[in-house]
Amino acid sequence: MRYDAVILNGQLLMPDGEVKKGHILIKDHRISKIKFSSERDINAYKATVKIDAKNKFVMPGLIDAHAHFISLGRNASNLDLLGVPTWRETLEKVKERVANAEPGEWIIGRGWHQEKWFDTPAQTVEGFPVHDELSAISPNNPIILNHASGHGILANAKAMELAGVSGNSEVPEGGDMILKSNGEPSGIFQENAENLVYKAYQKFRSQMSEEEKEEEWYAYLKMAEDLCLSQGITSVHDAGLSYQDGLKFKALADENRLNVRLHTMMADYIVQEMDRDTLKNYVESTRDNLFFDNTAIKAYMDGALGSRGAWLLDDYTDKPGYRGENVTPISSIKKTAGIAKELDMQLCVHAIGDRGNREVMNVFEAVAGDEIPARRWRIEHAQHLNPQDIKRFGELGIIASMQTVHCTSDAPYVVKRLGEERAEEGAYVWQKLLENNVILANGTDAPIEKINPFRNLYAALTRKPANDTEAFYPSQVLNRKQALKMYTQGNAYAEFKENEKGKLEKGYLADIIILNRNLMECPVEDIPETQVVLTMVDGEIKYLVK
Repeated sequence: MRYDAVILNGQLLMPDGEVKKGHILIKDHRISKIKFSSERDINAYKATVKIDAKNKFVMPGLIDAHAHFISLGRNASNLDLLGVPTWRETLEKVKERVANAEPGEWIIGRGWHQEKWFDTPAQTVEGFPVHDELSAISPNNPIILNHASGHGILANAKAMELAGVSGNSEVPEGGDMILKSNGEPSGIFQENAENLVYKAYQKFRSQMSEEEKEEEWYAYLKMAEDLCLSQGITSVHDAGLSYQDGLKFKALADENRLNVRLHTMMADYIVQEMDRDTLKNYVESTRDNLFFDNTAIKAYMDGALGSRGAWLLDDYTDKPGYRGENVTPISSIKKTAGIAKELDMQLCVHAIGDRGNREVMNVFEAVAGDEIPARRWRIEHAQHLNPQDIKRFGELGIIASMQTVHCTSDAPYVVKRLGEERAEEGAYVWQKLLENNVILANGTDAPIEKINPFRNLYAALTRKPANDTEAFYPSQVLNRKQALKMYTQGNAYAEFKENEKGKLEKGYLADIIILNRNLMECPVEDIPETQVVLTMVDGEIKYLVK
């Protein structure tokens, strides 16, 4: 037989977590055979494409179970502030962008986090920087800097002027506009209040032609695909999609023009607004496509812990009298759940605080009951749980779609927000969830975090924040088999594709990566620096280091 491709002489990660020397034979986009034997000559099999792995680590393509795909590409073209260590350096980066901007051009950035700076801004309110220094740098260019959590923004005076924002502006439900002591806006807008400023940015973008917008979208798509493939990510669960973007993805998939597989979640408000028959026909038209399906729905119960938007059962330790935000009315999420049940769609609800998680469980149980496991409904993030709800997670059969890197990224301020007792009992409790038979999925939440899966795996294995030798409640670390299974088989299960991908096994899709180090044996400290040598999707090489 002539094969489409062969991968010879690899250290293969098998479904049980064992590593075996072997060879993968590929035909018609799938794994046709796996042979276990000693070294083979590159010409041992007839094949169109022959790859000698040279004893490197070969494993299933990684699946990111929670990211924002187009935003990943968009972020690559905007001002990236993720990991900038100080407020002063943040201002310098903004200053550089302003110097190169056209008059009146909006400057959009993402990634700052006040709790991770090594300095403190001259003026703060509730720990956040106020806009004054930012406004002084850019008096004529409006600026929006998105918080690293994705649940708050810092806007300068020009942006607020164009948006018509003042201290007397009406704040929408589920949002907060933080004011200075004199009653003027600080520039910090959280959750739904972000729209007070973003409406002005959208007005600016409305001046673009449809052709310009299309060109921009496809450029973002290309950047997102390239980033994923370079990191060994062959599938992404896109957490929040518009119907218009879905139609574009579907057209690309139908024409075999996508390079990364996408399991996508349509935004809940769009689902509620769409004509039911149109929605049903659209969803069904994507259900069996292996490169793009839009069979899930995304909703938000609360905000993020870093911006104090996570909805808690008790007060924030560092903000007495405040318990976070319920950003979408529970009645609305319940309505969405009913639509998901009716149309056989997966429901994925963002919940970070313990109150937020409990309320999602209540909705799931009320609407789907014992059908939850079969429907594979998910809680996205599930970061902070009341001990009573950990067991309930397993009893209801809800998937915990978590991001292990959030644990180490958030660790510097979790105890500040929750106190020691709540942090230890319920923060990122991976092992406790596994002990209660909860299926775990893992993602990066990119561009909230870097798309790098190896940094994410390191977080799962160590729970050590960057530049810190002390683990964050180390009893909850995952072992290597658990962490790699979560990133492959667990994530495949979380999108109903456990019989299609996530394993090196006969009949499975030929989504395969080759790495420069053995993730099961190398020193754990080396894992974040792992490099991808080759990424194969559907039996075709999509990324190769020459």
